[in-house]
Amino acid sequence: MARRTCERFQARRPINWPQAKATQHWLCHERNNNKRLLLRWSGGTTMNRRDVLKAGLTLSAFTPMLGWMNLIAQQQYNNGDGQLDHPDRYKNLPADAPTIAMVIYEGFTVLDLIGPYQFLWALMDRRVRIVAKQKGPITADTGIQIIADTTFDECPKDLDVLFVGGGTEGTLIAMQDEETRKFFADRGKRANHIVSVCTGSLILGAAGLLKGKEATGHFAARDLLIEFGAKPVNKRTVEDGNIMTGAGVSAGLDLGLALLAKLGGEDYAKLCQLFFEYDPDPMFDYGSPEKAKKEDVEMSIQMVEPFREAVKQFAREIRHEKE
Repeated sequence: MARRTCERFQARRPINWPQAKATQHWLCHERNNNKRLLLRWSGGTTMNRRDVLKAGLTLSAFTPMLGWMNLIAQQQYNNGDGQLDHPDRYKNLPADAPTIAMVIYEGFTVLDLIGPYQFLWALMDRRVRIVAKQKGPITADTGIQIIADTTFDECPKDLDVLFVGGGTEGTLIAMQDEETRKFFADRGKRANHIVSVCTGSLILGAAGLLKGKEATGHFAARDLLIEFGAKPVNKRTVEDGNIMTGAGVSAGLDLGLALLAKLGGEDYAKLCQLFFEYDPDPMFDYGSPEKAKKEDVEMSIQMVEPFREAVKQFAREIRHEKE
């Protein structure tokens, strides 16, 4: 038997839907036995979640917008036996829907991926793919595994967003891999947006995508961008043309929010920011070199000195090959 819940709200703008002429309506959502979510206006019109999203963005009444996003965001349903169903959220998207390709590799930093992913996941009109050289579990530098669902060969040629995060040893190996560099060079030529977090910008640089561009990355390796013809900038997020780069690790959250605003509009991005409660208030105001002790900054850079030297050596090798 279906569960039914109704919410009444006051719409401040006319709603251009059949049988929804009055300014006050009842919105009912039902779950039937196969866990499918249906929503009905009191006038009888049935909507799916995508319809609700479009409608929500036309309303200025804040409460129903937040309520609808809560419904839309639900991707897991209890199937009655203590397990969770994972319905395909993309099954109703057209085959040519814009694609966001988020590339991972062995040894990547997981927060570089997860921060932006959380925001980009909220774009209901785009397909987010986790891309790697091979499908299956890819182990991050902390040991956690993320499953890649798309290979380089399977990844669409024309992307809306091409994204990569950073790391240290894993990033160096990815930079040195010719197949990986060719993939980024090829997809980057046609992508609407090229995006990186942390040392992921070094991979973009190694693929030849940052020449003459302003870019940022982790403070301990940001200056290395000059080795690939980029212009290092000491900012948390940097945008130059269709390229957007973020500083170290946690900056991916800021970058993800900024990219969401660009792709989905500022109002929707603000709503998502609120829904995700992204309101940083760290215990210490110590998260940048400008705020930290000089000796701590120097120690942090020294910790990755072998990585820095290896990147410089690789950049010299690339330049030598092109001469």
